[in-house]
Amino acid sequence: KADKASDGNGIGDIQFFNNGASPVTEILALRGSTDIKGDLVFNTSNSERLRIDGNGRVSINTDTPHCANLGVHIKTGDSGVTSASTNRDDVFIEGVDHSGITISTANNKTGGIGFDDPDGNRGRVQYSHSSDKMQIYTSGTNSFEFTDDLNILDGNLVVADGHGIDFSASE
Repeated sequence: KADKASDGNGIGDIQFFNNGASPVTEILALRGSTDIKGDLVFNTSNSERLRIDGNGRVSINTDTPHCANLGVHIKTGDSGVTSASTNRDDVFIEGVDHSGITISTANNKTGGIGFDDPDGNRGRVQYSHSSDKMQIYTSGTNSFEFTDDLNILDGNLVVADGHGIDFSASE
């Protein structure tokens, strides 16, 4: 909800709705204040569900996020892990059963995860629904495709470099 206060400053608020069109209770109103310090906590059914702590970390279903500043921790169950690697904890997903990320797209589209850096180097892992292929891109180029076979589109197959097989083939 956004309104204008009588002094012209904007108002932000949080409201509860009880399966209806109008709010049950207005619980917080902020009138241009920057004095809020500490954690912002959301509870439902007498349990904490969402927290934004004073460092900017966002946690869902936990009050002790295992992520760096400005990271996100989603917890569906206690895995027993007490902290994340400092190199891989911007998004931390924790559960007691199988955990994962689902990327859903239409039948003729692709879903993927991209990796970029300031120099323009990029990689991507993607699934193409229209061709039923899992693809791995390195340096912006499709390098590997998985269907029923592994297709190496460019480069050599190297197994245990220096101790195994280095197989190169050309047409």
